[in-house]
Amino acid sequence: MTARPSRLVAILAAPGDISFHDATDLRLLAAMTEEDRAELRAVARSGTGWDRTFAAVALARLRDEAAGDLLADLVADPACWEDTAVALRIGADESGSAALAEHEDLLTPWLLEMLGSDDEALHRSAAATLGILRIAAVGPRLLRLAESAIDELPSSEERTSTAWVLLNAAAETWPSREVADQVRRWLDLPIDHAQWPADALTTIAARAEPGAYEWALERCADRLMNGYTRYTVDALTSRGMESLPLLEKVALESPHQEAAAMALQAIAVLDPGLAERHAREQWQRFPEGAIEVLSERYRGTADPEVAELVVRIVGKTARRSPWEFCDALVRIGGPIAMAAATRAVEKLAERDQYDEDLPRLRSLVTNAASARDLAAELTGLGLVPEWAAEAADELAPGPVSPYDLLLAVFERAGRSVEFEVDSGFYPPGYADLLAEFVEASGGAVEVSDAELVVLDADGDTAEIDDIEEEEIEGFRFSFTHRGSSHSWETEDNGDYLDIEVTAGMAHALRPADPSDPRRFVEVGNESTTYLFADPEKLTEFCKRNGIDEVFRGE
Repeated sequence: MTARPSRLVAILAAPGDISFHDATDLRLLAAMTEEDRAELRAVARSGTGWDRTFAAVALARLRDEAAGDLLADLVADPACWEDTAVALRIGADESGSAALAEHEDLLTPWLLEMLGSDDEALHRSAAATLGILRIAAVGPRLLRLAESAIDELPSSEERTSTAWVLLNAAAETWPSREVADQVRRWLDLPIDHAQWPADALTTIAARAEPGAYEWALERCADRLMNGYTRYTVDALTSRGMESLPLLEKVALESPHQEAAAMALQAIAVLDPGLAERHAREQWQRFPEGAIEVLSERYRGTADPEVAELVVRIVGKTARRSPWEFCDALVRIGGPIAMAAATRAVEKLAERDQYDEDLPRLRSLVTNAASARDLAAELTGLGLVPEWAAEAADELAPGPVSPYDLLLAVFERAGRSVEFEVDSGFYPPGYADLLAEFVEASGGAVEVSDAELVVLDADGDTAEIDDIEEEEIEGFRFSFTHRGSSHSWETEDNGDYLDIEVTAGMAHALRPADPSDPRRFVEVGNESTTYLFADPEKLTEFCKRNGIDEVFRGE
């Protein structure tokens, strides 16, 4: 059978569940075949609710040739307006905004019509969508509406979000002196509202013209001083060295440790030497921030004095456990840092020998190596194609855990299967999981006749729709592979997968070519991740890099 990953199956069945912020969903959408896209187009044409709108927005992000017509159908139907606007706002993140902006000529008149609606919810939704899409031509109109809404702000404790939405949208579309003046006017009003124009403030601070943004930058520093970190650090950092005195003041005077630490790390971007001095002299104010700054500054140096300082800071930092700083210690390297990291991992093992982070941390402190070198070793053994080794470039520079690198590269190659025992589906998705295994084999494994049937108290089989749930005693899952039938029976465990069934499935699957040695090899302390690889070559890599203990073999 030609199998799809279970997540792609779910996306095509219910596009409304697409997460445009999830790397896996985006990768699956980008890799869709023409057959997959045709299914998505069908939902965008005749589906309902979120499924229809999210399908259309997903196709627009992919620059599908049908996207324009599909969006036009949605904006022509008032019943779809609110759902379409929400889907556009969710879909217009950094990776999708440019593609959606290509439909500005279609979307702008529709959103302006919504903006003029007497329905306040539609009115706010249109404004927010225009802001996120940054349609500059509507900025002045949004500002006029925002001015009127600010004039009507109640002086009582009554809450309103209309003025807030309009002003934020005006700032996003047109970060001008005129908008800056209205943001400042609101902030100077003697009222307290739940919806405070923080987003408009940070937009003006980061993007407005000289003469219009300086006061906003100072306000951002004041908010950061008081512990409000949302967007304020980014706005300050965007202005470069101009913000350095403001950030320094926050780092040295804020009573909020997280805000002080974030200011210190922002200083490190602008002036690494100054950040190091503060990290050394004032680390008690922001211990975790100091550890990050010093470990980055002295990455790979094995500097004994810095290592001793970081070890001392780790010992004094009660908010987190010592093993949570292993990455920073390994980043510095050298006998002192590595000994401290090793001791931290030993403490974790004593506390819980089955902790899910233990394999990664052990490989990190005992066999950390260059990500590119490790990836080259994997490709040299023929375990993954060379293009998959690009995943190494996405890991932090410097020494990395061989365990982390291995999983990252196999995932990039599409040669891993990871799943939760709690499947979230009833009955459990054994057939979907089988499809993921087949997909991870890259076509090397072939199966057919996959079937899941219900078992009643007498052991008789039935279709799930033909039996009451309380009569279900268990399930039988079967499929045909290389001319043989494979079958397992399991009790009714709700939406939980039976790990004996999943392990048996993985063990049974073999490439159609008898000369192909690759198998599904289980990794880690939990039976949730399998790699499709030649076991001998995988074992060779793992032994070389001290991580063979995490593999269970066939």
